[in-house]
Amino acid sequence: DQGKFRTRIEIGYDRYRQFSEQLRADPATVFFYDFEMDATAADILRDRAANGGEKIDGKLRDCIWVSGRWRDKGALLFDRDEAAVQLDFPDGCNKFDVFTMSAWVQIVTAGIACHTLFVYCKFCDKGFFNWHVGRAGTIVSGVRRCFEVTSPEGTVPFSRWGHHAVVVNSTTGAAEYFLD
Repeated sequence: DQGKFRTRIEIGYDRYRQFSEQLRADPATVFFYDFEMDATAADILRDRAANGGEKIDGKLRDCIWVSGRWRDKGALLFDRDEAAVQLDFPDGCNKFDVFTMSAWVQIVTAGIACHTLFVYCKFCDKGFFNWHVGRAGTIVSGVRRCFEVTSPEGTVPFSRWGHHAVVVNSTTGAAEYFLD
């Protein structure tokens, strides 16, 4: 009976949720965004890290809540030039010279010059952190006014979900990308 067997999609979503919960609960996780809408504040991306530290919620700029990689999974649509998640770090929170960010990303149109994923204000005394996908399928990340690293053209496939991660080192001016 097919009704008794779980689909590949259901199994994948369960694995994602288990891994996400482990990551969220890890004391080393500074902030964690699950991209699930908060019904009380639809313009906010909630920091759900369980580390007991100060929460750093993201402010949505021209983003639209949509279904994500899995039917029951939330996501944000960045379909305008100014669409982004803005993170404002409180004073004293800019203590990380090296950090990693990752997200499931699907670029559905090449018509926008810059698909901004995250913009950090007041990241450090060197400038603002940015992470975006360019029109040619490039990934651009760095600290403005300090350094910026761009991947080769065609790095990001269009119309397909992919797991993207960036490791930024503001001391050395290096950014490494990982795509799956």
